Amino acid sequence: MKFKELDKRKIKERKSLQRKVLSFFKRRKTKYTEVTRGRLYKKMFGRSFIKIFLILTFGALVVIVLFLLINYVSNLRRNILDGTDVSLTNVVGFAEIPEYPNSVFIFKDKLNNDDVKRFLSTGQAVYRLEPGHTIEDVNNYYKEHLPKAGWKEVLSVPLESEEQKFGEYWVKGTIGVRIYSKLNDIWYQSITQEQASTGLSDEVKKEVELQLLLSESDMQDLRPDFPWKLSFSSDYIATYGATDIGELIKVSFKKLGSNKSVTIEPLGYMGAISYDAFLEKGLKKFNKAHKTKWQVSNTTVTVVAGQEALSGKLFSGNVQTEAYIVGNPRDTVVYMFIADQESDPFLKYIIEKVEPAKSTLN
Repeated sequence: MKFKELDKRKIKERKSLQRKVLSFFKRRKTKYTEVTRGRLYKKMFGRSFIKIFLILTFGALVVIVLFLLINYVSNLRRNILDGTDVSLTNVVGFAEIPEYPNSVFIFKDKLNNDDVKRFLSTGQAVYRLEPGHTIEDVNNYYKEHLPKAGWKEVLSVPLESEEQKFGEYWVKGTIGVRIYSKLNDIWYQSITQEQASTGLSDEVKKEVELQLLLSESDMQDLRPDFPWKLSFSSDYIATYGATDIGELIKVSFKKLGSNKSVTIEPLGYMGAISYDAFLEKGLKKFNKAHKTKWQVSNTTVTVVAGQEALSGKLFSGNVQTEAYIVGNPRDTVVYMFIADQESDPFLKYIIEKVEPAKSTLN
């Protein structure tokens, strides 16, 4: 009896212990499950938030891009209707001057032509205006666009001016440009800052002197045995001299009552060295003979007497002059044309009028 009661009691205690153990593990499982679910929820919520943020950001970018695109197209259409062009292509040979939209470069289909290259090397460009547009439209266009590119207008010279060359003058740093019209074409001329500020008044003075030279009625010619042909005013004295190149001679021109002179001197035979090398050689010889210190500033390819030539800008201190290297097809000799003092208009006259002699006796 006692043993049965004892067994029942033990069984109850054992069951009670089992219930406690099961209850303990259930609580642990429930807590673990809740923690795991919480973490999973937080993780899923975080991922969803990132996705939503990325979608909204992408959508905002798309809206901004579409807005800018629509705005650009609207401006483009408006500019086309207004007769202006948003693309600013630079003038041929002028890196910082935009083309006038309603104009066309005259030699656009001949850029590889040697004559066109020589023309561009002189620092000039010509554009044909489309019908319905005038130089006033061009000037207004540049007054709007050039200041944005750092240019400053320094002078506006009217057509009737006798002391300056007409046109609009702009400068940027040390460079200048003259924009003017000729036969309803737009002409661009590259000049210096100083030339722009004076309206090329020095050039006008030289042209006046040149016209006086051309108007002279009493003219004389070079010697018959000289390889160049030239008629010039009797106000000039031509002096001939020997050179160190065989029987070839040189000639110097000097105006009566003046100490300025212009010299034509042979340097060597065509093809022996480059024209740049001929210029260096001739300048060295000239400086030694005249006790001067001329140096080359820059050179450009040009045309003299129908022949390809080299034009050199020279300087000595603050004084400037010019020299030309020209080949004579008659005797196949390269000559240097040079003024010994600051830019002499008579040198320009010679360059414009000289031509190779047709024979050794002209």
